Amino acid sequence: MGQSVRQVARRQALEAQAKRRAERGDAERRRSELGVKVVVALAARDDAVERLEREAGVALASLTGDEGLTVAEACEWAGDLTVADVKRLIKLKPDGNEGAEVAGGGARHPEAGRL
Repeated sequence: MGQSVRQVARRQALEAQAKRRAERGDAERRRSELGVKVVVALAARDDAVERLEREAGVALASLTGDEGLTVAEACEWAGDLTVADVKRLIKLKPDGNEGAEVAGGGARHPEAGRL
């Protein structure tokens, strides 16, 4: 009889341990899935930011090139961006040709130097 009590107790302990292991495994899987969702969402955000900043760079290059505005004027027209922001964004545009001109001090338009 003593041994059967021990066997029952041992079985109960092993079952309880197995249940806890299964619960920890479920928690691990949930946490892993959530971690992956975080990484995927942040990667999508980074991709969107990069794409939209390139678009902004194209528009800013048009302001300083085609429209003949100075970088300072482009800053005002684009929601009070800093000069550094404008230069950085123009350098991101796909062909990158305008970035060197702006970094060198202005646009191609004859009146570009005026403030």
